[in-house]
Amino acid sequence: MDKLTNGSKIEVNETGTAVHYDPGLLYGGTVEHDCSTQRSISYFLEPLLAIAPFCKKPLHLTLRGVTNDQVDPSIDILRCSALPVLKRFLVVDEGLQLKIVKRGAPPKGGGEVLFTCPIRKQLKPLQVIIFMKNFLFFHF
Repeated sequence: MDKLTNGSKIEVNETGTAVHYDPGLLYGGTVEHDCSTQRSISYFLEPLLAIAPFCKKPLHLTLRGVTNDQVDPSIDILRCSALPVLKRFLVVDEGLQLKIVKRGAPPKGGGEVLFTCPIRKQLKPLQVIIFMKNFLFFHF
């Protein structure tokens, strides 16, 4: 997050048990990050999917590390499930891409993923219609 924002402030208390984070302005741009091999790249990418369209500049993000592990969803799951949902919200989805350049497995990683996202001032509205009891039907 720190690499994607301008003016962020991170404070850790003396015992290291609490973190206060003020993100500042979502800047975006071209960013490269080497992820920890303890977690999958998707762990780092999941929250970015929600904020990437609202950056000041289009996001061109390169993440390196583990693409598949036993803890987090694989990068393929994000590419096949979360990305199509994000495309539904964008007014125009040109430039939205999640490309697996190289695969990497624990313990050494070595994978590389390229995520690009255009900026958007507004998103398509979502209409939720309750169709049956315990079943929601989403209409885009």
